[in-house]
Amino acid sequence: MSDIRLTENNKLLYAGPGDLEETPQGQKLQFETPESRQTWIVGKDRLEIISRTELTVRMQLRAQAVCPVIIDSPWGCLTAAASVGKLKTEDCKAEVEYELEGDCRHFWLEWTKE
Repeated sequence: MSDIRLTENNKLLYAGPGDLEETPQGQKLQFETPESRQTWIVGKDRLEIISRTELTVRMQLRAQAVCPVIIDSPWGCLTAAASVGKLKTEDCKAEVEYELEGDCRHFWLEWTKE
């Protein structure tokens, strides 16, 4: 178990428990917000985010790169591209800033190892 805190800009999206697992790809965090189930895999210079609501959004992000985004829905599969401006991963912290379809997002994720 881990304590997780996810914010977007200055808005707290989630603070609470989650599962933490060490994987070959990095630290894998899984938690549920009121809106979605989240999986974040934080590796060295990379971040994978899987967000599940009625849609499943998968992103594999790298700093200063245009990265694929796959959106699975009941109506089919769509692809898009996220332009990553900032990606910083540290021990128990990740920060990412990207633009997707004209929408700029800036997330901070922090967790404890317990």
